[in-house]
Amino acid sequence: MKKIFYLMAAAALACGCAENAPNEGGESSSGSIYDVITDNATGEPVRSAGVTLSPTGATAATGSEGQYELTGMKAGEPAICAATTGYADPVCYKITVAAERTEVNISLTRSN
Repeated sequence: MKKIFYLMAAAALACGCAENAPNEGGESSSGSIYDVITDNATGEPVRSAGVTLSPTGATAATGSEGQYELTGMKAGEPAICAATTGYADPVCYKITVAAERTEVNISLTRSN
């Protein structure tokens, strides 16, 4: 599992994420990023996938139903990456954290 987190962290850093930005009022807000990681072909939840947020380095692992949540996020445009054994390279998305709770659904594709 450590290898997956290191791989995801490297992928997130390579994407060139923007620094966290203040909201319109000039103040930093705090929120969370959550959802379920699913198998791209079957739609089934992916258990024990690693999720990493860059540039903060916050990490989480999906639960038995593929659910994850990262809390204490500041408004801005970080990147989120997910990966696990048996699936292709990490999937990374640049996202906008603008609300108290931001939903980010991620689908992983099985490796051949």
